[in-house]
Amino acid sequence: MLLIMHIDKEKMMTRDGKRTAIDFAAEWCRVEAPSPISIMRECLRNLERPMLAALLNGEMFKVEGKYHDEISTFFSEIIRGNGGEGFRCENGKITIQEKESELLRNYFARRLNFLEVVAAAFNSELADRQLITQFFGGIIFKNPSYRTAVEIDRTAWPELAQFIYSNTRNGK
Repeated sequence: MLLIMHIDKEKMMTRDGKRTAIDFAAEWCRVEAPSPISIMRECLRNLERPMLAALLNGEMFKVEGKYHDEISTFFSEIIRGNGGEGFRCENGKITIQEKESELLRNYFARRLNFLEVVAAAFNSELADRQLITQFFGGIIFKNPSYRTAVEIDRTAWPELAQFIYSNTRNGK
């Protein structure tokens, strides 16, 4: 059975569209509340393209030693009882093994998947575009790892790729 819905875009862009955008922002803030998981944000934000590609593939990679505390805290929360004993800084770098890389990939992908839903609502005009741009534009454009991940695999996050392209093209 095929269900065809008529979406009143004018109505969506008023009360319902604003409500949708606000709901997205509230959920993002809930997820971003300070926790051992959210402290990885800075580390992931600064990954270079080769490291990010390895992360997206769940492969071993190295990060700057200055993130030792963040990495240890993150994994002590995720893997109870394994709080960073295996993360040693050698020559200024910490090696992230495949097991930990897969956990980080899942965490990072969940964030990108959420942004994919937000971008889909933006692209289809189901949420207030101005509110989405105001709240999520800065999050997406201030975190080069999000944009780089989308560049590496546009097929995984096509709506986010379109959001980035349209906002870049419009000079936002």
